[in-house]
Amino acid sequence: MTPTNRMRNRNKWTVPEILTLQREFELLKLSLQEIADKHGRSVCAIEYKLVEEDFATWEQIFELRLTYPNDDDDEVSIEPSLNYSNDESEVSILGDRVFSLEKTVTEMKNLVTQMFDNMMSNSSKKQNSLNTCIR
Repeated sequence: MTPTNRMRNRNKWTVPEILTLQREFELLKLSLQEIADKHGRSVCAIEYKLVEEDFATWEQIFELRLTYPNDDDDEVSIEPSLNYSNDESEVSILGDRVFSLEKTVTEMKNLVTQMFDNMMSNSSKKQNSLNTCIR
């Protein structure tokens, strides 16, 4: 199955599919790409499911990403990139979004507090005017 032809994308995992995943990963030692192609899912989906089902750890997944077979079935080792500029920009963008979200939540909290205070104030005014009318 080609990567563009993912038929199980966003579908729930079935029990037989999870058992097959475990067998392919632990016993058959298939590559993540081979497993993804067989299941019609992305490599990321396979990685997340392996970790979620405790068939692998994120450390093992990372090691599998660093070493993979090429077309000649020779092992190719890839050194991790030391260029974190892209990661830093993503972290910066995420930080800005979190800050904006916190600011919005604080503003909403203040609005709800004001509404509650106004309701209580109006309620006590009505109660006072009702008490005055009764006397």
